[in-house]
Amino acid sequence: MTSYLPGELATLVTDEGVVVSTPDRLAEVAALRERDLAAPTVVEVLSRGDLSALPEFAAVRLEGAEARILVRGGLVVRVDGFAVDGRDATMWTEATATLGPGAAVEIAPLGAPAAGPALPLTARSEEHTSELQSPMYLVCRLLLEK
Repeated sequence: MTSYLPGELATLVTDEGVVVSTPDRLAEVAALRERDLAAPTVVEVLSRGDLSALPEFAAVRLEGAEARILVRGGLVVRVDGFAVDGRDATMWTEATATLGPGAAVEIAPLGAPAAGPALPLTARSEEHTSELQSPMYLVCRLLLEK
């Protein structure tokens, strides 16, 4: 199950993972739908080919029993009890988290509480792959079935 809380960030959710970035990168986030979510691809597309123009973002790519995480700026990625943020990173922070049965992946602005009530999306993952632009303070949770 995938659920969302309102926010203003550009968001893409696919079977492969999730990417969240600033609203001015909506077109780039949407373009990732046609590409893979490997770290070099995400960085290339979001930076528009210029690393000095890389916005705040978080990307989580699901690889078997692991979540590969990239995060830059004022976002935090939480995977069950594990959390990583990009606030002190010169470019971005990379981490890997182990996914247990029923693991939840959450992306939120730093300082935002852990997800509470959410707006569920009740479709199979291949049916909800799309670009989303949601209102302020996005929290995206992916509940992973194993």
